[in-house]
Amino acid sequence: MPLHDQYLRRTPYERFLPDETFPERHFPAIRAESERRGIGLADPGAFAMLESASEALGELRTEGESTDTLARHALMLFHAFHHHAAGAPNYLLETPVLRLVADAEPWSVGADAGELEASVYLQLPQHLVWAREGDGPPSSIDGLFRTVTDDGRVHVMAVAGVVGERPGFTVIPVAGAPLSDEAEWVSAGMRGEARDFSTEIPGAELERLYEIRTAGEMLKLVARAARVVVRDRVATSEAAPAETPAGGPPASTLPGLRIGLGDG
Repeated sequence: MPLHDQYLRRTPYERFLPDETFPERHFPAIRAESERRGIGLADPGAFAMLESASEALGELRTEGESTDTLARHALMLFHAFHHHAAGAPNYLLETPVLRLVADAEPWSVGADAGELEASVYLQLPQHLVWAREGDGPPSSIDGLFRTVTDDGRVHVMAVAGVVGERPGFTVIPVAGAPLSDEAEWVSAGMRGEARDFSTEIPGAELERLYEIRTAGEMLKLVARAARVVVRDRVATSEAAPAETPAGGPPASTLPGLRIGLGDG
């Protein structure tokens, strides 16, 4: 088994928060303000406008920070808040699972993803799935957040550019889409005539790499992965190691499950 399939790597949630007490200092105040003002927590834009959310972002802000960086922090805070509220569940997809998710046509895994937690982080095998912003170079996707809000929408955000202990990463969000449409994404063609998740990255054929180029592909990947997690997580093993294996990327300190292919 490849090293990157053996354990949960340090997650963007852990990398984003400055310390373990950050949620205790800020998240109850965000929820209380939301209830007091009658502002829901389902919309990322409204969430960022809460005074308590602004205070939390202020603790994360650095001197000279760009507007674009602040917007990315706000999106990450939105997902981190909901992820914490759900118990911060993490699932590491083994390579055969990811290949099933990306390659299976027609799709035949019929599990209902409705049993999944409201917010999960789906960590992918390291350096197997790539994405790019605009005309920039492709970056390896560490994983994707899938957050379902009370208004019946699913918010997806990929996290790319995670390298060792180096701070910072890139987030690639998809605007909230109706959860009721998720069952259709698993079998939809999201890239026109081209094959979904195909790539022209040099050397991709040798490593069997994948690339996400459209928002639809991101939704499709998450919808399929969610169904495999629901089907197979009862038979999978804990993904967090006692310590980082020699030569491996930093290990997560959070609990998680490693998702392999079940018998179904």
